[in-house]
Amino acid sequence: MAAVVPSAEPALAGVRATKPGRACERTLVRKVAISDPARPDTLTVRATGPSCAQARIAVTLRSAAGRRLWSEQSFLGAVESARLPGEAPAGEVSFEQVIAAVEGWVSLEATQDAPAWPRGAGSLPAGPGPGPTQYETRLDHGAYERIRAAREPMLCIPVGPEAAHCVARDPASGKLVAFLGRGG
Repeated sequence: MAAVVPSAEPALAGVRATKPGRACERTLVRKVAISDPARPDTLTVRATGPSCAQARIAVTLRSAAGRRLWSEQSFLGAVESARLPGEAPAGEVSFEQVIAAVEGWVSLEATQDAPAWPRGAGSLPAGPGPGPTQYETRLDHGAYERIRAAREPMLCIPVGPEAAHCVARDPASGKLVAFLGRGG
């Protein structure tokens, strides 16, 4: 399972609430061991916008030395449209909804929990059940299974209402790579 390292810093930092309907900002910072188990990285999830309905969520992962390892951003309303009111752009979004989104935006999972890619199959199989989860990767079979077998943490980030992608460290190169995409 992914290692979350306790930090002397408060789990939530940079909290700022302003007048309703005006600027909206919330930041979560925590230590996670993804790129180097011996030296935890810093994961920052930050929502900011001229209003909560227009907030962008930025995810940044930095090494213990401060080097940016991964960074991406998306509009909160585009990803959370199934749970937030209104059409894109989202209708009224409360500061409490932004807090909840930031605190639960990413998940730390284990690479061995990703689906196995059977030898000879052209792609990853769909998950079981009705409305099965679809999986995809841009990696070749060997690289995918090497990362999966490493049994290390992967950081999963939403990219749509029912979709996410996960990044993980490739043990062959030591670099983070886009490992797995999934959606319903």
